[in-house]
Amino acid sequence: MADSGYAHRVPAHFALPLRAAGASLVMDLHPHDRGMQGTYEGTILWNGNCYCPRTPEKLFELGPLPRSAGGEQTRLHDEEAAELSRYKFGRICADDADGYHRVVCPAVAGKLRCSLRVSSMALSYAHPEVLSPPEHPPGSVCDRRPPSRPR
Repeated sequence: MADSGYAHRVPAHFALPLRAAGASLVMDLHPHDRGMQGTYEGTILWNGNCYCPRTPEKLFELGPLPRSAGGEQTRLHDEEAAELSRYKFGRICADDADGYHRVVCPAVAGKLRCSLRVSSMALSYAHPEVLSPPEHPPGSVCDRRPPSRPR
């Protein structure tokens, strides 16, 4: 229903009336919100998602597909997007009341192989492998312990 230019508009003038009319909005990131937003305990925050600290930097050069893209360009873009998605943290629960959800390391999610997550090494060689995991894993992202549970 809209493009990325509407992401910074006043909700009362755009999103709220459309939602009240029953529309489901699908919004793209505003161009100013694309790219690296920082890190958290080693996790790379890029385009609104969490990625493995060892995601190949070349994959972060992927941008939106141009409207004029042909078949071959679309195929190559889709392949790069699929490769990048293997390094993206996996969702492990539904959104809570505030719209937040928990994610897990891509090796734990079975998307790639990493020696810091021994069970992931049993995945086939068709999965990408983190060849140089962090020597001193940052925080809780890459440590060898399973995520702690709230008490």
